Amino acid sequence: MHWLSYCFKTVFAADDKQLINSLRLLKGYSSQRFLKEFLQKNSTCRGLDYLLSNIDEYGTAERVPSSGQLHTVCMSGNTISSGYD
Repeated sequence: MHWLSYCFKTVFAADDKQLINSLRLLKGYSSQRFLKEFLQKNSTCRGLDYLLSNIDEYGTAERVPSSGQLHTVCMSGNTISSGYD
């Protein structure tokens, strides 16, 4: 396996996430077990560990609401004028 594959997170499809989520919650599968069971998926152990830690902490494989970057909007009340207006 190439060394770059350890640097990047593994991207999982939505149906893969649902299957991993149900097997983790119902049967307690570990990342090593997923790697042995689904060899054709070509996923990394670190990517599975990251996904399983989210499942253990939040109970789901989906993104947690408001977990991304904060969005701001420039409006007339929150902009700084240059004084040359």
